[in-house]
Amino acid sequence: MPMLLQSIKVVNLMVLMLFLGCAFYSLCVHSETPPGREGALTVVETDEDDNDGIISIEENGEDEGNKKVEEYDVFYPTREWQTVKKGQAIPKGLHVRMNLEKGVTEAKLNEDEGGNKFWQAGSHQGMVNTDKKSFSRDELKKALKDFKSHTDTSGQDPKSAAEVKKKFRSYNDLKKDFEEMNIAMKTDGEIISDLLERFKKVGSDTDAKLNVLTELEYHLHKIDNAQLFSSMGGMSLLVASLNDTSPKIQEEAALVLGSALQSNPKVQISAIEHGAMHQLIKMLSTTSSTTLQKKTLFALSSLARHFPYAQKKFLELGGLAALKRLFDDSSMDAQKLQIKALTFLSDLLVEKGIEFNLKSSMRESGWCELVPQLLTAPDHDAREKVLNAMTTLVSECRPTFTSAVTSLESLKSEYEALALDEKEEGDDYFTGLAQLVTTMLSTVQRRDEL
Repeated sequence: MPMLLQSIKVVNLMVLMLFLGCAFYSLCVHSETPPGREGALTVVETDEDDNDGIISIEENGEDEGNKKVEEYDVFYPTREWQTVKKGQAIPKGLHVRMNLEKGVTEAKLNEDEGGNKFWQAGSHQGMVNTDKKSFSRDELKKALKDFKSHTDTSGQDPKSAAEVKKKFRSYNDLKKDFEEMNIAMKTDGEIISDLLERFKKVGSDTDAKLNVLTELEYHLHKIDNAQLFSSMGGMSLLVASLNDTSPKIQEEAALVLGSALQSNPKVQISAIEHGAMHQLIKMLSTTSSTTLQKKTLFALSSLARHFPYAQKKFLELGGLAALKRLFDDSSMDAQKLQIKALTFLSDLLVEKGIEFNLKSSMRESGWCELVPQLLTAPDHDAREKVLNAMTTLVSECRPTFTSAVTSLESLKSEYEALALDEKEEGDDYFTGLAQLVTTMLSTVQRRDEL
């Protein structure tokens, strides 16, 4: 009987101890912020002008006039059991146990979180510092300053600047490296200057000059490069090459000139000053090479477009007669050039601010008879360009255009039939051409009756 009573007492004592242990365990797990530590990190307003987000770590409960700044003690979990100090907040998601033998609470990372260096406590989180277990007030102030002004490099210390310099090398350094590898690294200005020097030294070597001109044509498409080339004296050499004895040099020089002149008023002025207009018209009037005529027309068009003074010089120097000479050839290639010439003149007619009467000049030089001949062109794009030119010139060429009524009626029938077919496909290209022919035909016939 005494033995039974003694056993009951032992059981009761173990139950009591188990109850107390569970109660203490529950208190540790469910209390993220122990009493006395609420709001341990607070923002303190300062009267200083440099109020740029600096914070202080203060312990609440102190006298307002005698606040004590302490280090912020943070529990950093590892994969080993560690003792949780009294009043120390612990993050969520840890393994927590009560060591009954030592009478302390212990915690560690979950096994599936190996290598995890982040901690989280409520809505706050951070990175585990494995080298240091606490942050001082000055460290936190510096960290916040760095975070706020991380894009400001004006006050960068020499050491940091040196690190950046290692990552990003200067142009001169790169250039030196490329030179050591026998790779030339030059700016556009250096390239233009080198090409110009080579151009001056080639003399009568046709192949060498062609190579330089080919490279120049590639670079002078850029407006800045063309202006630089002209300012370095390249225009005089280029215009002189238009009068070279080699047709190939003439062709390439005309192509380079046209590329440099496109939408480049400064270079257009330089070309006029160096006599480019006279030389281009001369070439167009004397050559029988279709290739040279094509490239000369390209340069001539680039020089005169949107440049009223050049357009005036074009007329004065016999430009219309030179273009009209293209109609002496009846070949297919010649017809393509003739349409290009007509398109060029048509574009000049519709430009605003033109300073001369191009329409009357074209009528007087016989262009009214030439234009309708191009209605027989085999492709629709060419016919469209001819019809647009006729629409522009009809006020000056009315009597002559009446001879084209038969051709216009034939085109009208053709395009009306094509327009019916394209409606099923949802297009309207031929419909537009049919309307253009109908309008021209109606205009020519009505004016003829008057």
